[in-house]
Amino acid sequence: GIAQASIEIGQDIPVAVQGTVEAMGTLLAGQDAERLVFAPGTLDAILPLAEPVTHFEARRHCQTVQDSFRPEPSALVSQLSAQLEQQLEAPPSLEQLATQLHCTSRTLRRHLQRDGYGYQQLLDQLRFRRAKQLLDHQQLPIYAIAEQLGFSETASFRHAFQRWSGTTPRAWRQSQPHAHNPL
Repeated sequence: GIAQASIEIGQDIPVAVQGTVEAMGTLLAGQDAERLVFAPGTLDAILPLAEPVTHFEARRHCQTVQDSFRPEPSALVSQLSAQLEQQLEAPPSLEQLATQLHCTSRTLRRHLQRDGYGYQQLLDQLRFRRAKQLLDHQQLPIYAIAEQLGFSETASFRHAFQRWSGTTPRAWRQSQPHAHNPL
């Protein structure tokens, strides 16, 4: 079971709730703040009914919500994204992209920063989006997806995908209800 917490409150304990509160853990009144204090490791415990696919979907939803707070990218960052998306198989460096867009790498960096991105973060976001699209096609092998995204080794792609999503490309593919689309 989960270890009991101590409950700290800034006021005296109302008599009517003493029994109820004490059943939940140690109650400390007259503290400087209200808080729950858990035993070390309690929040790291594996939940007995944990479901990896549900966890992935919840994380993905949280990421979508977080992304909705991001401002619309500037025209230059949109252009940069479009250029990068077309070159994922052999992604250019920031300096090479700057040359393609007829500006300096410093200007690109500044625009990316203003929009809340770094070059690698944007590249990863584009690769992740494309990886998910490619993984929908069952007959496309993982190594071919890795190549299309500019990874020299499948293991590098697998590690990156796990960092982006919390799961492996194979597990992600298997968890998708519509993962049987032909190319």
